[in-house]
Amino acid sequence: MSFDDSQRVEPTRTLLCEIEGMHCASCVARIEKVIGSMAGVRQVNVNLATREGRIAYDPQQISTDQIMARLREIGFEPKLSTAVRTASASESRLARARLRRQVIEVLVGASLATPIAILGMTHIPWAYKDHFNFIATAVVLALIGRQFLVGAWKAIRSGTADMNVLVALGVSTAFLYSTAVVLAPDLWQRLGVVPHTYFEAAAVICVFVALGRLLEERARLHTGDAIRALLERTPRTVTRVCAGGTETVLLEEVQVGDVLILRPGEMVPVDGIVVDGASWVDEALLTGESVPVEKHAGDRVVSGTLNTTGALTIRATHVGADTVLQRIVQLVREAQSTKPPIARLADRVSAIFVPTVLAIAFLSASFWLLLGGKAHLGHALQSFVSVLVIACPCALGLATPTAIIVACGLAARRGILFRKAEALERSSELNTIVLDKTGTLTQGQPALVKVVSFDPTRWSDDDVIQLAAWAEQYSEHPLARSVVAAATARQITPPPDRFQAFPGKGVVAEQGPQRVAVGSTALLAQLGIPIEKAAQLMSQLAEEGTTPLAVALGHECIGILALADPLKPEAPSVVQSLLSCGYEVWLVTGDRQEVGRAVAAKVGIKHWVAEVDPFGKAERVADLQRNGRRVGFVGDGINDAPALARADVGFAMGTGADVAVETGDVTLLGKNLDALVHALDIAGETMATIRQNLFFAFVYNAACIPLAAGVFYPISGILLNPMVASAAMAMSSVSVVSNSLRLGRRLRRSWHRDASGGFSLPIRAKDNA
Repeated sequence: MSFDDSQRVEPTRTLLCEIEGMHCASCVARIEKVIGSMAGVRQVNVNLATREGRIAYDPQQISTDQIMARLREIGFEPKLSTAVRTASASESRLARARLRRQVIEVLVGASLATPIAILGMTHIPWAYKDHFNFIATAVVLALIGRQFLVGAWKAIRSGTADMNVLVALGVSTAFLYSTAVVLAPDLWQRLGVVPHTYFEAAAVICVFVALGRLLEERARLHTGDAIRALLERTPRTVTRVCAGGTETVLLEEVQVGDVLILRPGEMVPVDGIVVDGASWVDEALLTGESVPVEKHAGDRVVSGTLNTTGALTIRATHVGADTVLQRIVQLVREAQSTKPPIARLADRVSAIFVPTVLAIAFLSASFWLLLGGKAHLGHALQSFVSVLVIACPCALGLATPTAIIVACGLAARRGILFRKAEALERSSELNTIVLDKTGTLTQGQPALVKVVSFDPTRWSDDDVIQLAAWAEQYSEHPLARSVVAAATARQITPPPDRFQAFPGKGVVAEQGPQRVAVGSTALLAQLGIPIEKAAQLMSQLAEEGTTPLAVALGHECIGILALADPLKPEAPSVVQSLLSCGYEVWLVTGDRQEVGRAVAAKVGIKHWVAEVDPFGKAERVADLQRNGRRVGFVGDGINDAPALARADVGFAMGTGADVAVETGDVTLLGKNLDALVHALDIAGETMATIRQNLFFAFVYNAACIPLAAGVFYPISGILLNPMVASAAMAMSSVSVVSNSLRLGRRLRRSWHRDASGGFSLPIRAKDNA
């Protein structure tokens, strides 16, 4: 079958861009609404904390240039995101330059606003103090207020309103009214109004809001520390083998197939294969494993890991954006740019926030004028400006993304990848964890766990092992390889003269008159070897969850080897942590009943199911969900993919099959099951932080806006000063970002405390209520 190229449908593309000029949740809502309404745009996700936009679009209906042009039309400065490392360096430089500019502006503005406030709020007998305040405030507006005025103009021109509109309208009202008082004082006296200037309000508001943005920018920079730490794991230059010896080249110049030299203490710059040398490589940053891994010729190394002791020569297999490190960074960035369902509440509020605040400001001013007429003009003006200034869509916009950025970055450093922010929220809501056995609770490879010699005076345990390994050395069966691995190569030579495999039963090897058989009792019976003393013990070992192999020399059964997939050392403590926190824990395995029962007993799991196929695992997950359980499934194999996809959250062990990793919502990069506890810990703490942020943002606005409008004035006689309102608004967004940064410190302290004695999750499993 062939297809005409003209009929081929080009898939949806994704535009990644940095968007300058965003200051609040209303900016985000405006971009998502305007760009989302363009023909051909499928989805828009904008992150205020990272100032990044992710736009999915149909290239047959709309182009990147059209999207970028539309962003500029509505008042923003978009820029295409570059390569991950380059983008990070560029972002860092831009952030530092932006901070320096903001610091200078705030210092100059504060040096002018201080005398303005002193002159405006005291009764210093100086005839020209209002004229001085007029000129100084005009300078402050030109220096600092310009950003609000320009931003407001762009927003109004595009038919929307944002934080800039609120601040600009409040500052302009105070400044223009005060200017009219200074330039035409007689006019106000003829109108019967006692004139009063508010230059100090306009100037101080500008300084406080600018200071808030400065502090917010500084705090926001730290939310990306984890990603920057990952990116710094790659060196700028590398040593490459060339025809004349070696040469030092930039990392960007390395191509697939190049041979590189790694000295002790150097970071692995690319993914590759060791072609010479031996060393221990610290993979803790990527996998969370604290013990370095020994590497020899033929072993795989990945970028971002640390070569500790010896020199290695590697051949590059993946470079640039194709390396494991860069793919991890990209996955983390994608997760950071998405929104969990809880963020939709803030989005809905932000969409109507600014129009609502404008309405409240006009209503409060109108009320004061209707209540007292000209005598209350000052109260009307003060409440109008205070309402506009104190309202803070910034806190709403930063509540979710700052916490998500901190959480995803910290998780990546622990070897945990959340594919989407939604997985964080769903992980925090789980109350049931279903664990696969092989490769999840166990090592994933059979190993010799017990040796029995029927006559230790003649045959020691080592003798039984060596004879079995000698017979099994040519077998391709996984159990045979485990037996051979338990012996040493020196002791299993020379090879047998004759070797025969009996499928499903075992093997027989002969050397001269000697014959060694290794396998089931059925094989021994077939060979005419008495099995009475072996049969009962082998049945008992099978009940304990092991696979027993009888070892016979000549016509005598001399011993039994018991093989099993050993538990991971941390498996029992992880299960106990989950149970103690209220999770219902299940074991689901395709292995036989005896094995499932034995493993469940060893780790303390009461609910288990064995001898199920891949679809049976998925059906068990579905059964639990139908009973109202919110299920997380943890697995690593191809046979786990259906269950990983069916679960509310799929946790894929990164050492498993690619299809399992691709299917999972969360990837646990290392072999250690402790990462599951870390992932649940991160999810629970992150959602708690987001709820705290949203609660603070909503309560702040709900309490402060009525206060600014003068609702409590008849009771308390207090009418909020616009300068105090601006300071409160600035601190609200800073507090939200600071609370998100505190999330990282809380998690690190928790992990440090639990490092030597297991784990205790601070967030308990969600009940069904």
